[in-house]
Amino acid sequence: MKIESNIHGIIVPHIPILLAKEMNDQSSSTIKALRDCGMRMQEWGVEAVVAVTTHWQTKESFFIDNSLHHESIMDNSGVQGKSKYSVAGHPELANLLLQAGEKSLIYPSIGKYCANHTIAIPLQFMFPEGNIPIVPLSVSGSMLCAFRWGRTLGNTLRSWRGKVLFLVLGAFSQRHARFMDDGWLIEHENFDQLIVKLLSEGKGMELLTLDQERIENVKPKSAFLGLFMLLGVMGSESPGYIRENEHLSYGGMRIIEFTDFQPSNVLH
Repeated sequence: MKIESNIHGIIVPHIPILLAKEMNDQSSSTIKALRDCGMRMQEWGVEAVVAVTTHWQTKESFFIDNSLHHESIMDNSGVQGKSKYSVAGHPELANLLLQAGEKSLIYPSIGKYCANHTIAIPLQFMFPEGNIPIVPLSVSGSMLCAFRWGRTLGNTLRSWRGKVLFLVLGAFSQRHARFMDDGWLIEHENFDQLIVKLLSEGKGMELLTLDQERIENVKPKSAFLGLFMLLGVMGSESPGYIRENEHLSYGGMRIIEFTDFQPSNVLH
């Protein structure tokens, strides 16, 4: 995949079992794929990561963390092993995004957020030295509001000209395998594969037309808000390149990359 823009998008998993696999020296195609992605981003010359976490959902407005440093916390009590990942922030870029949001009448706010497990787990495999500064963003509003905010973010990041990885953390459907029978697990997996198919075909906006009852049944993480921010950044018809699609009973390990896609005749 050739990256011709100064922005690149990616969806990555944050399931804590990745830490346990590493501690127990278990092979994992997902861990390998994360490391490979990180190496390619380093070779590309990535200068910052704008990280959208589905675990930071705010009601009043979108939030941006402009801290100088982000200490890692492990906020999942069921995790075997603790992430020690800490990383620098990028206040200059964060404040630039804040100003752009104000000019676009979105009015985001500044908030403080740690590098919790949704950020720390994938990044410690992608950038183990912690040498790439990050700007954490919250999710908020509706899917279309998230898309509009993403469009503002994308235009701002292109103008900034530094090489930025726009990273969305989270799964599609929510699974609690111990409480679900095989039928429900199959339904969740089928739903996830439908999302993967739509994204790979550049049809992510068709998520707006999915059956609402089905969406309620699978309870997608933060109602796709992070995903719609990414579509706003990268372009509504940006096709996803599947790097990993590992199926596990407690959730899929999907890694999907997106290149900048801004044709003039489509919604972007």
